[in-house]
Amino acid sequence: MADVGLLDAMTNVDVQTLIDGNVIFQEFKGALTEQYVLQQLIPQKEFDIYYWSSANSLSEIDFLLQWKNEIIPLEVKA
Repeated sequence: MADVGLLDAMTNVDVQTLIDGNVIFQEFKGALTEQYVLQQLIPQKEFDIYYWSSANSLSEIDFLLQWKNEIIPLEVKA
């Protein structure tokens, strides 16, 4: 989802949860934070953006940025 607001709306989260704020951030903070970072990276157009996960899904890198001859791993924490 390209917009965090639309992502929230599409999840059918109870309105009171949105109003309280803390509950939704506790439940979805990782996904929302990663989505926000992606939204900030896309317009830059200076690098290609990738995601990496191991075959057994035990490890991942949120974003791999390729810039010129460099590979830059980017891990997002809320």
